[in-house]
Amino acid sequence: MTPLWSAIPLAAQSSPGHFNFNPASTLFWAVPLLVILPVVGLVLLLTGARTRRGAAWLAGFTLFVTLLDLALVAWARFGQRLPYRSTQQWINVSVAFTGDPRFQGFGIDLTFRVTHLVLAFVCALLIVGMACVAWQRLAGRQEQGPVRTMASLLLFVLGATGALLSGDLAALTGFWLVTGAASFFLLGSRWGTDEGGRAAHVALALPFVGDLALLGAVAFLYSKFGATDVDKLLPMYNHTAGVGARAMGVVGLLLLGAVMVRAAVWPFTPWQTATVDAPPALSALVTAVWPLLAGHLLWLNLPVLAAGGVSTPRITAWALAIAAVAGPLLALVSFELRRAAVLASSGA
Repeated sequence: MTPLWSAIPLAAQSSPGHFNFNPASTLFWAVPLLVILPVVGLVLLLTGARTRRGAAWLAGFTLFVTLLDLALVAWARFGQRLPYRSTQQWINVSVAFTGDPRFQGFGIDLTFRVTHLVLAFVCALLIVGMACVAWQRLAGRQEQGPVRTMASLLLFVLGATGALLSGDLAALTGFWLVTGAASFFLLGSRWGTDEGGRAAHVALALPFVGDLALLGAVAFLYSKFGATDVDKLLPMYNHTAGVGARAMGVVGLLLLGAVMVRAAVWPFTPWQTATVDAPPALSALVTAVWPLLAGHLLWLNLPVLAAGGVSTPRITAWALAIAAVAGPLLALVSFELRRAAVLASSGA
């Protein structure tokens, strides 16, 4: 691949008088930069910001620069149908010298998988994040811990961006857990109050069940295939002995559980409805982003669900359909019961 700084002069020589810039040549650094920029902003925020205004400006500037980088990536991928993939090796440790070569080493690669849907989700994430920063700066002046809040927000954006860009389920799970921890920090940012403590406990305990389901599904896939790359699992499944539709069905149901819990689909809505006492902007950020992450996880693992036979997609469809109907109906009934109780107690 020709580096960008050497490709520009060559293009200028081949076409005098015209500026031929190929944005696709920047993808090898522009895609990882989507994750690196929040890390840099988080480090600068923790080491240099001391005031509410400085923390808000630094967080907003970080998100804005990340959005510009996303625009460059979207420009490069415009009109391309196939996903863009790039892999950077992160961990590679030898653990054995005999046996199946797939299990002689333990490695985690940062695999980026960029599609149009992922770009749209990351764009929505950054825009919502910038809106929350602006709200905290203008209308949340009385909230405590401004630097801590902005640091938690950048950590949340970092984890969510990494989860959306990851094409490897192990790396996706790591970013998923980082996002979950940041959600706990955001929803429990009003420290020292009973409401804030209760919101933090609910935001940590209930979703952790879904995170364990995701972790169990990824661990099972790695134990059977020695890989967690979503584009390699299905071809390996067709040539791996001892792995049948029943095992893949269990994995699919674990993934479905993780999706439903984190998306706050009925009956797992309490982890969001019980945190209404959290700062409104932070609660809105968590409520808006987690359905995107859950939907992306479900869409990314549709081949795994299909490998579980006919029953797994059928159970998935029925579970989501029941949740879509039962959740609003029960919410309406409970609201009417509460209103009737209030009217009865007031003597109306």
